[in-house]
Amino acid sequence: MSSAIVVQCFIKPDTLAGLCASLAACDGTRSFHLIFWTDLPGPGRHAERHHTLHQSVRAVVADFMRDHHDRFASITLLGNSENKGTCATCRAALDHAFTLHDFVIFSEDDTIFTRDARSWFAALHDGGLLDQPDILALAGESIYFDARRETLPEGYAAKARQVAAARGLAADYVKLNFIPSTCFATTRAKWAAFGAVRGQPRGDEDVCTLCREQNLHCIFPVVARVKDIGMLHADGYSVRVLGPDGVREIKNTYLTADDVPPRAGPPVPYAGSMGRLFEESVKLAGFDAPLPAPAARIAARPWKLWCFSLRNFGDALTPYIMTHYGVPFELVTTFEAANLLGIGSNLDRARRDNPPLVVWSAGFMYPKQRPVPYGPDVRFLAVRGHRTETMIAPVRRADIAIGDGGLLVGRLFNHEKVAKTHDLGIIPHMSDVRAAASLALSQWAGTKIIDILAPLEQVLRDIAACRRIASSSLHGIVAADAFAVPSCYAVFKGGRDVEGEGYKYDDYASALGYAVTRVEIGPATTREGVIAAIDQIPVRPPPAASVLDDLEMTLQVLRAAARGLCVI
Repeated sequence: MSSAIVVQCFIKPDTLAGLCASLAACDGTRSFHLIFWTDLPGPGRHAERHHTLHQSVRAVVADFMRDHHDRFASITLLGNSENKGTCATCRAALDHAFTLHDFVIFSEDDTIFTRDARSWFAALHDGGLLDQPDILALAGESIYFDARRETLPEGYAAKARQVAAARGLAADYVKLNFIPSTCFATTRAKWAAFGAVRGQPRGDEDVCTLCREQNLHCIFPVVARVKDIGMLHADGYSVRVLGPDGVREIKNTYLTADDVPPRAGPPVPYAGSMGRLFEESVKLAGFDAPLPAPAARIAARPWKLWCFSLRNFGDALTPYIMTHYGVPFELVTTFEAANLLGIGSNLDRARRDNPPLVVWSAGFMYPKQRPVPYGPDVRFLAVRGHRTETMIAPVRRADIAIGDGGLLVGRLFNHEKVAKTHDLGIIPHMSDVRAAASLALSQWAGTKIIDILAPLEQVLRDIAACRRIASSSLHGIVAADAFAVPSCYAVFKGGRDVEGEGYKYDDYASALGYAVTRVEIGPATTREGVIAAIDQIPVRPPPAASVLDDLEMTLQVLRAAARGLCVI
């Protein structure tokens, strides 16, 4: 396989010099051909200055060719015969490169490569990722550990290095549905699929639209292999077109692979939640543990939280959890007045064009025929399960934690100190109370009928006191899972019709990787039969720490946003 690195140049000799220095320090470049491709200055009031800068660019390249020709298979300087602009120049450069080479790393002239950047791209390619039909390219940049417009607290970058090293994040990658304009790698076959689009006047944006519409992707490192240093450059495209105050996104990468010890072995998919990784690194609300006590919270701008009914156990969990984690909120009586939607099957209430609303751990009651394309004012921090996740338009799915927030009661309530007093606990949903009462279940020996409308901590205590749980309330099952109590989904004969055909139960369980077991309880059912049915269910491990950590991270983000430390 013949491989090349293509550097697109124009009028930024200072950033190009930095890029060249980083390329000279890269490992394993001797097998790569290096191509500098220049665009020519066009006419206009800046033509003379741009011509002078362009000559300086060519001088930087000439010096690099003289000093480092032995570090590459070859180095050439080529370019356009007329001014083409940034996107058309990218296409021209790569069209030429792919007449000679099979695999190409492309970079604009305002990036810095890490020492292992070349080997990172090569390892992903050698691992066959570009052979997958939905993968168009490999990225060098990371959307993680990128401070954007934020000012980093003292010591934060050092903490990020420590955490990234401890987790082995330098070897991890994720799959996202857009391709960065600054730096990417691809093959001849994949370039044929998107090169023409990339060469259009707004080709960098058009390629991202193509990815979203056709469910195509790019592989990103969790820890950056390339740093973009040109967003606010006076001679950069963004500033020239938008002005320095019009640039909306400023990349301020503060952690790269040069800062983190490498991990042995090939790159691997990131095993955690992409959403929490993103919030953790960008919002400046993560890495700090333990969480402060509720008394330490600053309720500068409390969230306006809507709950269906605080008498219901599941609905009451959100304010209970928010209080314990120091998230300032005030309850509102109508959904229209809320800007925070919490635990429950209540996501159907949110319109596509809803006013500003943050969704935390909610889910749909009913499955959808196709993903719902919510507008930009609906921001998802967490959803209940993977089934709800797939019902949200793909463009919004990269930064969502998956799991019911009710699982956090396992960390908040001291269930291990509660003595086991009942072999079986039965939890009728409030709409099943009459049907359950007609079955005289309270007469079963060693059985506790748990009132879902009792005070919340009483419900938690009753669940923790049981060795098994049969519940037609979803959050009875959630609390049982949080306390590692074996459980089943109880369907009461003569009870309510299951809304959504049990969708919410399966959605919830998908976050924990198991299938819900349904047990019908009718006039002929015995206590022993229910116990035997539960005992036959494979033992489920407690909820993974990663699920709980991800949910806790979203609460840190909510708390930080209320204090004005970040914007969601």
